[in-house]
Amino acid sequence: MDYENETMPEFLEHPTISFEGREQLIKAFPCFEMLTSSQTRALASLMHEVKYLACERIVFENDLVDSIYIIIHGEAEVTREIK
Repeated sequence: MDYENETMPEFLEHPTISFEGREQLIKAFPCFEMLTSSQTRALASLMHEVKYLACERIVFENDLVDSIYIIIHGEAEVTREIK
């Protein structure tokens, strides 16, 4: 993979989603439904909004990631390389 030409997205300076909106997003996902209100608030406080350009890669297959991506606007395509 050619990582040198990949740009790292920057966090949006002025988030478009309120803290309460972030909490609602978290609660909407079944994998987070067991979180307490305190845990939901803690997770919401860790969220950062990032904007990606059309056709920009978010992650590469087999990369270790330390983030969860929740798409608010637009869509993403998931592909798998077959060798």
